[in-house]
Amino acid sequence: MNSWRTAKGFGLVLFLLLGSLSFPTTGEALSCAEPERAEKAFKNADFVFKGMVKERNGDSYIIQVDTVYKGELKPRVKVKDMIGDWLQETLKEGGIYLIYGHKKGLHIEVDPCGRTDEWPKLTTDVEKFPNGELADYDADDFLEYTRSRDQRIAGTIAGLLLLSNVWIWRRKRR
Repeated sequence: MNSWRTAKGFGLVLFLLLGSLSFPTTGEALSCAEPERAEKAFKNADFVFKGMVKERNGDSYIIQVDTVYKGELKPRVKVKDMIGDWLQETLKEGGIYLIYGHKKGLHIEVDPCGRTDEWPKLTTDVEKFPNGELADYDADDFLEYTRSRDQRIAGTIAGLLLLSNVWIWRRKRR
């Protein structure tokens, strides 16, 4: 009877741990309630540059690079949207933009919740990272952290291993 109770308890804990994988982490839904600060956006981006939209080709855009603030880029780069059609509303041919991008294969992806916008609106951003380096910033601004799905899976597996070892140890102790 006692071993049945232990097995049921272990099964319940296992079910709860595996069920926790289905909960989303912070920021997985498209929610841009609070815009990212320039310093944080700069730190998180692989590329930050000013450029003009030369052409649109399906879901990608060819940008003529004017000034690079972070990363190394060719004079023309291909930019895509992380989630689909957000860029259609943001980037217009002939427009000049400050783009915060992330390397994705042979192109650059732009986060719809990021700071990418028209150049005149973001000229003050550049003051915060002169010559491709951050100006004054507080290190605590960059400590925000959310776990990826892989990290949650690894944590769950580690927890299961720990629980199974405790269960085996308790059974041997009897």
